Amino acid sequence: MRVKHFWPLKDGIVLGVEPVDDAESKAIRALRDDIAESVGMRLEGHDTYEFHITMAYFVGQPTNEEFTALSSL
Repeated sequence: MRVKHFWPLKDGIVLGVEPVDDAESKAIRALRDDIAESVGMRLEGHDTYEFHITMAYFVGQPTNEEFTALSSL
């Protein structure tokens, strides 16, 4: 996986990630399909899910000024 974008939210910081090539994409999506089948749960948007890594959850919400500064990174 490689970082696709930085994604600041009001309650945390997320890195959007994507597979580095088609082989990795097929493998990770096949694993996701297998898990969904095993647990009997396939949610709406399953096939278009954007993989991500949550880097932080905020203890308190940032002010609008803080969020603007964070979003400009």
